[in-house]
Amino acid sequence: TGVIAVISSFFISGNLIRRLGWKVTALVTPIALIISGFGFFYFIFIKKFAESSNVAITIFGLSPLVLAVLFGSIQEIFSRSLKYTVFDDTKEMAFIPLSAEEKLQGKSAIDGIGSRLGKSGSSLIMQILFMVFITPIGASPFTFGVIILIFPVWIIAINRLSKQFEAKTLATKPEKELEGTPS
Repeated sequence: TGVIAVISSFFISGNLIRRLGWKVTALVTPIALIISGFGFFYFIFIKKFAESSNVAITIFGLSPLVLAVLFGSIQEIFSRSLKYTVFDDTKEMAFIPLSAEEKLQGKSAIDGIGSRLGKSGSSLIMQILFMVFITPIGASPFTFGVIILIFPVWIIAINRLSKQFEAKTLATKPEKELEGTPS
């Protein structure tokens, strides 16, 4: 994961931001996780179906369990490497057009409260699901349901933040250009 994050950091995230802009680059993380997550849960559900109906299902000679592990591994690699490169870069860029006071308040809210709330909230959801369904496989349909609810909210948040980011960037751009001109 670390090697992929370093390669991505050097070659991918900066180029994505320069060529495609902040919004498209910010959407890379949720879209990559949606695709790999759907692959993971698809093969988990096929495995459960195959076990309950005694049907042997293989794709490319691989069992659904092997494919679920493969997609789960891909998702883990994507989530870690994209978090440390693309996600963190776009998150930090969102603070650039803000005033010093807004940056301080925004960073403390996001890094302090938002990060901890997200981690503890997801842990709480998983603990509740495991208490009710005992096993991760038993909880998987509901875990998938929670994920299905979270991704659209994430994408809507990126779209709204993108509009605010672009408006704030345009509003501060003339001031900076005026500062550089001799009087």
